[in-house]
Amino acid sequence: MADKTYSHPEVRNLVPDLLRRDGGEELLNTIGVEVCGHYRRDLESRQEWDKMHAEWLRMYFQTDRPINPPWQESSSESLPILSEANTQFTARAYKAIFPTGNLLTGLPIGKVDAHARSRGKRIGTHMRWQLLHKMKSYKRNKKRMLKSVALHGSFFTKTYYDPVHKMNRVDNIRGVDIVVPYGTGPRDVEDLTRWTHRIPMTVERSMLLERVGYLTEKIEPYKGSGLQKDQDTAHDEAVGLSESAYEEGMGLVFEQFAYFDIDEDGYPEPYTITVDANTKKVLRVQIGWETDEAGNPVNKFGMPVAKNSPDYLAPVNCLTHYVYMENPDGFYGLGQGHLLAQLNASVNKLTRQFVDSSTLAVVGNHSGFVSDQIAGPTGGVLEMVLGKFKKVSATAEEMAKGIYQFNFPGPNQSIIEAIQLLLGRADRLGSATEAITGQTEKVMQPTTVMALIEQGLQVFSDVYDGILESWTQELNILYRLNYKHMDPVEYFGVLDIPGEEEQMHAGREDYTPDFQVRPVADPKSATSQQRLQRGQMEYGILMQNPLVMNSPMHIYNATRTFLETIEAEDIDARLPNPGSQVGRVDDPRMENQLALSASPMISMVFPDQDHAMHLEAHIEELNDTRLTGLGRHLLAGHIESHRRMGNGAVGNTGMVPAGGDTMGIGSTPAEIPTEGMGGEILDGGSEGTVGTENGPGLSTDLGGQGSIL
Repeated sequence: MADKTYSHPEVRNLVPDLLRRDGGEELLNTIGVEVCGHYRRDLESRQEWDKMHAEWLRMYFQTDRPINPPWQESSSESLPILSEANTQFTARAYKAIFPTGNLLTGLPIGKVDAHARSRGKRIGTHMRWQLLHKMKSYKRNKKRMLKSVALHGSFFTKTYYDPVHKMNRVDNIRGVDIVVPYGTGPRDVEDLTRWTHRIPMTVERSMLLERVGYLTEKIEPYKGSGLQKDQDTAHDEAVGLSESAYEEGMGLVFEQFAYFDIDEDGYPEPYTITVDANTKKVLRVQIGWETDEAGNPVNKFGMPVAKNSPDYLAPVNCLTHYVYMENPDGFYGLGQGHLLAQLNASVNKLTRQFVDSSTLAVVGNHSGFVSDQIAGPTGGVLEMVLGKFKKVSATAEEMAKGIYQFNFPGPNQSIIEAIQLLLGRADRLGSATEAITGQTEKVMQPTTVMALIEQGLQVFSDVYDGILESWTQELNILYRLNYKHMDPVEYFGVLDIPGEEEQMHAGREDYTPDFQVRPVADPKSATSQQRLQRGQMEYGILMQNPLVMNSPMHIYNATRTFLETIEAEDIDARLPNPGSQVGRVDDPRMENQLALSASPMISMVFPDQDHAMHLEAHIEELNDTRLTGLGRHLLAGHIESHRRMGNGAVGNTGMVPAGGDTMGIGSTPAEIPTEGMGGEILDGGSEGTVGTENGPGLSTDLGGQGSIL
């Protein structure tokens, strides 16, 4: 087979080079056996872990069954405690991770200047396009991740360069498919000296990877046991599948990160080895340290490193470990299965006892024994026919003595009390209380409900914060790969502010290692109500600031941010952008005309303008009934800015001294006529209007002119 190499040494397959070396084939055979042996030993150390997680999956699907049923076809009901907690968490977390179209932002590590800000914005826009459009299943995969990490406690993603599609990508990996050595105490994935990714793969897929040079040869169909894990069996039982549905051409591949002394210098180095589990053949060898394009070792900032440096041949991590709750005593995280499975099993057991007791009280009391000494039908089972009497030769006394009817008392009330107690604890542990799920049975004050929700979401916020940290690590791995493998210039299209498609571009140089990226999602605003309250407060504060009132662009930004917070639709079509359309205007009459236009705008105030002339013209214009709510709002803020400029407020604390001429220059600003315009707009709204249903700091009385929006 021809040797196919790729642009960067970090993604080259070294197997062809090793086969050309003396003793290379024997070395590869030894490595293949070691990889499979390491996997088997690591897997044996967590057999009970696999069985436990499979049982949680059955409980999630409500297919768990009683261990010792009292009779055939007895109760097997299962309450969906795990299912409800998992669904609640997934819905809240997914909404919190993707609150708006903006996913992330680029942050410079060093000096922050205009160039760095522009580059950070370009990085954020490009990576958002890369994740949501180029990787078409990225958002769907994140929802899958949230469901799995909540139930099992651990989930992984692998961020790598895909040589088949010539692109960087992020793949989901279940916790069951990452096998690590046994160890005690907390461990991070970056600290592991060995981990194995178990990959079921079709022969056809391996043939494609062989054709593009990723693997040296195709794999063989797997003939051993264990192609399916316990979790796979539990899932298939729940959804009605069977192992026989697997094709005959299904194989198994081990991709193991470990340390091997391949160059035989006496020091093992990090490598990623891909092995066919059936034949133990090594199909791929890839270096596991950072290099430049010439293959020289570098540190994480792309700088050359000396052999005596601790960064020399430092391992490069491609895995991101998502955990539901941190495990202080082990590697795999703690999930809802750890917290709720035992409670769910106890509730299921009590529920089954209650149902079985009720069944005995209803059906069992209509059964019993009949003595064969009673004259009448002989042998077999006697069935009672309701509404009819059957004539027999036995007397009533003989029948009373010869018939024994069961008398089961029915379910005990203590079972109901125990179920309610366990359900209450389970709801608190799973953050699925009535207040959080929106199903409060008692009538409570809104502030009380909000306090209950806030306290109930403390655990969720902590979990969500950890997930965001893991997501940050994943995004920064992708950032590094963009610097290594993306095209020198990549063009892409986004929607600009008016909603029209705008072509943009980003280059490999944008991703030099002096930046980092972070999600814009906020763990402190996990619910829509929290985001709404925060948005209302921010909007109210901004609209009371005279500096903001002077700037139409800042007013626009504050309004747009609030509309995005409440998830308003078609913002660009409903909210005009005044910022880029108005330059400096020295004629106050022209400014008045701008405020009177269908899309009101106003220019900035400059220190060298004739403030007295502007104030006279603008104050008179405030009485014009043609002004819309927004026009009046912009003009009022413009007047206040001229007053502050005229009093020399620029560059000091902003306090205006008393006294001055009749135009207000050098005096406390005169009261601006607000009749018919809703004076609350000018000061951001009274205490009663900020954060009400009418909006953040907006009065509903605008003199018939309508809302400022």
